[in-house]
Amino acid sequence: MKTTQGQYITKKFLQYTKDLTGIIQKDFPNFSKNEFMLSQITKINEEVGELSGEVLASVGYQRAEKLQKHSKDTLASEFADVFITGLLLAQTCDIDINSALEKKMKVLEQRYKI
Repeated sequence: MKTTQGQYITKKFLQYTKDLTGIIQKDFPNFSKNEFMLSQITKINEEVGELSGEVLASVGYQRAEKLQKHSKDTLASEFADVFITGLLLAQTCDIDINSALEKKMKVLEQRYKI
């Protein structure tokens, strides 16, 4: 399954996350770019923690009260949070996410012979 050069993350979604970054930055007007990046990596860790909780709930390894709140939708929502937060950080770091994905896919294709 060889990769072909393409637009993995749509321009519309990239624009959405760029607009969202601008809105979030207005909430922290005194943050430098570096401080904003550090706040985003902290946010990713928070979101990964929440995703971890949902994964644990999906296999029954959570307290009863958390198991009652768990659903496929809450799990999907946490995946989306991690994905979006990662894109926000990538944009702040001036990463071309489509190029990064393409390069990583090529590495994985070679590693796993797909």
